[in-house]
Amino acid sequence: DKSRVGSTNFQQAASFNPATDFKLLNDAALSTRQTTWRLGLDYDLAPATRVIAVSRAVANELRAQGIVRDRQIALIPNGVDVERFSRARADFDRAQFLRSMGLPADCLLVGSIGELRTLKRHDDFIRAAALIVKQFPATHFVLAGLDTSAAGEVRKQLEKLVVELGLKDCFYF
Repeated sequence: DKSRVGSTNFQQAASFNPATDFKLLNDAALSTRQTTWRLGLDYDLAPATRVIAVSRAVANELRAQGIVRDRQIALIPNGVDVERFSRARADFDRAQFLRSMGLPADCLLVGSIGELRTLKRHDDFIRAAALIVKQFPATHFVLAGLDTSAAGEVRKQLEKLVVELGLKDCFYF
């Protein structure tokens, strides 16, 4: 059954992504013999030949929680073109960007970038924004990402949450 990562019927590397999977791990019952959590399907990583960790932090978390044995962990960092982002940062004009958004030049701007998927927990970012704005009322928030759901329902849910939490005037998509 190829729907089960680490199945004894085949050898396959399992990938662990901190952006989506830490929440799932925290909610799961973990044991060193057999680790299972819900992600649409049950995943049992114990018999996996390798589990790919995308950062040292992820590898350390896998070890700390006893999810897999150390010899099963393969560290393969995400491929990020650091030079590309360095050039973009050098060319970025913060003052112009803030003006284009109609924001004051001295405001605190907090953002999150990522595909708008429920698993990414952008709702947590929005709830955190509601707490932050209570202490720092001049703070503004940006959530950038593509909603790949069939009818754009994820973005609609996030926009609704922004309104419910009273963040409409300081939150941008």
